Amino acid sequence: MVGPLNFFVIYYGFSNSMYKEIKGQRLREYIERRTLEMAKYTVNNNSTVRATAKYFGVSKSTAHQDLSVRIYALNPVLAAEVRKVLDKNKAERHIRGGMATKTKYETEQKMRKKSTDFHLARRG
Repeated sequence: MVGPLNFFVIYYGFSNSMYKEIKGQRLREYIERRTLEMAKYTVNNNSTVRATAKYFGVSKSTAHQDLSVRIYALNPVLAAEVRKVLDKNKAERHIRGGMATKTKYETEQKMRKKSTDFHLARRG
């Protein structure tokens, strides 16, 4: 069986070390491009790390690493803007959590009321 590395070596005539170097370069370029796109998305939409991660299909850990560490090496000006958005989100975090809890209990209360009304209507 020919694996991806062996196929690459056979098809393109590269040695293993050349393949790893090319593969590493492509991966590095992909990460840099993703980091810049994520940073621009976060700043333009004032989005949270969780929302950005979901939009780009990566984990929250990866999104956080890109937005808080890698971006500084690529674009310090954009990194400062991202930091402002992340700090704002962190300051508002407790408010969002409270609103989510309130919505959860209001929804549960409505469902209980509908259930009770339904059962009362069937009896009477």
